[in-house]
Order: sequence, then C-alpha cells, then structure tokens
Amino acid sequence: MKLSLSIVHEKKMLPEKPDLPHGVELAWFHLANDKSPTDYFNIVRGTTNVLTFQLLECSEINSGTRSGEQTGIAQVCDSVLLDKSDRPTDLMLREINNRIASSSALSDLKATLILGKLYLTTGRVEISSAGHPSPFLLRSDKTLSDMVVAGPPLGAALDTRYQANTARLMPGDAVLVYSNGVTNCLNPLDRKYGQRRFRRDLIQTSEVTAGKVVENIEERLEHWLGDKTVTDDATLAVIGFSLDFPVTIET
Repeated sequence: MKLSLSIVHEKKMLPEKPDLPHGVELAWFHLANDKSPTDYFNIVRGTTNVLTFQLLECSEINSGTRSGEQTGIAQVCDSVLLDKSDRPTDLMLREINNRIASSSALSDLKATLILGKLYLTTGRVEISSAGHPSPFLLRSDKTLSDMVVAGPPLGAALDTRYQANTARLMPGDAVLVYSNGVTNCLNPLDRKYGQRRFRRDLIQTSEVTAGKVVENIEERLEHWLGDKTVTDDATLAVIGFSLDFPVTIET
C-alpha cells in the first residue's frame, strides 16, 4: 500500500510548514484510516527561540472517533499552544486537560497527547505526555533512546498534574514523536509492525536527518502493509537539529 496524505486529512489534521530557522528540519508522514481522522500534529514557532509541537490522538471510548469532537479537542490544544506558549509543557498540558475535562462534549473521548518544546539557542527539549507513547531521541551516532514521561489521558479528571522530561539535542540529533498507529500497522498475515521492529528500523536509517528518517520508515511501513489498509491513523514527525553553539537565531 502506498503511503500518502489524503487531501482532506492534509488540510484539516496537519500543519502548514512553520517558519523554521536554518539548522532545524521538520519532516513527517501521516497515513489516514478510511473512516475519520484520529491523529493531529501541529508545530508553531511561538517566539524567536522556541518551537512548540504536539501530537494528539483521539478515539471515542465506545464506538469509534467522532470527527467533530476530535476537532474540538485539537482546537483546545491549538489555543493553549498559541496563548500559553511561555509556560512549561507540564503546565500547558494541565491547562489543556482542564478545558477538556470541564466540557461535557469532549470529556467522553479518549485522547492522548504529547507536548514538547525545543529551545533553539540551547538544544534543550522538554516533553510532557498525557497517556501518549514516549518520544525517541535519535543521536547523530544512531543511538536511540526513549524520553520516558508518564501521565493519564486527557479529560480523565480536573486538575491532573503532569510531569516533564528534558534532554539536550546536539548538532546532528533528532527528536521523534509518533502515534501508536505506526506500531499497530498490520501486515497481510495480521502481524503488528511492533515496537521492536520500529526501533530496529529507526537506527538503520542511512542518515540522521528528519527527511531520511521519515523516508526510511515510510518505505518500511509500505513494504510491511502490502495491500492492507490501516484501521488507525499512523503518524510520525521528526525534528532534526543541526545548529552549532553558540547559536544566533534570525528573526
């Protein structure tokens, strides 16, 4: 199966290319299911020196995703992303959770979210999670590690406190966020692509650049799926970092 963006999903669920400074590369793929979108990725340059990014995954608790409510949750995330970008990720996530938990129209959906910031002048990455798979750090020497951070899904309870994990990107490193639709992809024998195979394929990327990482996993998923279609959105977003220190950021 050829991986491609449907026009509808591309317009509604993926961001416009942000104004990225020289030395920062963004690449992603999004494989949409044939029912309704469940993944939403966005990245904004809130200030000159900070990129804030999120990957949201929604599913209704009982009977599949409702696109209207899923879009509503995405709008809540975007609003906090734009209005509260000066806050740490754990406090931003708490604000998103409270808005969703207090809405009767949104709180009955299961929603997970990864929320991150990349500080361009230092390479520091800050990550908070609401029940979402932990991001990966892929170093320039192809060492792969998890940015482990835990937290309950969005909307479960008001005033939930979330945690933050931090790491530092050096020139040539990349941070990867993904939805569990990637590892849940089934081949024609109904075998999952899986976490182990995903990790192995990531470190076999020819070059640690955002474009090469995405191209590699896209090709491998295409081969794995064969003629199968996905029942869950699969999204991978990669931010590559090649800035040298000290950094001068152009506005």
